[in-house]
Amino acid sequence: MKHKNRRQLSAQEPVDNMPQKPEDIFICRARRMNKTLNFCLINYVDANAFSIKRTPCYRCPQGLQNRQHFGESAKGDYDGDRT
Repeated sequence: MKHKNRRQLSAQEPVDNMPQKPEDIFICRARRMNKTLNFCLINYVDANAFSIKRTPCYRCPQGLQNRQHFGESAKGDYDGDRT
């Protein structure tokens, strides 16, 4: 039963608890440390783009959630005007 509870807790964080800005600090579950969103995004993208399997950021579900949430929040920042 303990394993099911752990999976439910780590499945997906509520949007309110997600870091919003690159300088926001959150608890990284893979590294068990406080990290900034910027650190997370850089290391997650590098680990997966270059298949660096030794890093805890490779295929990290929390890193994926952070990247998706950050990308969705940035959609409104682009006005679409290319001149």
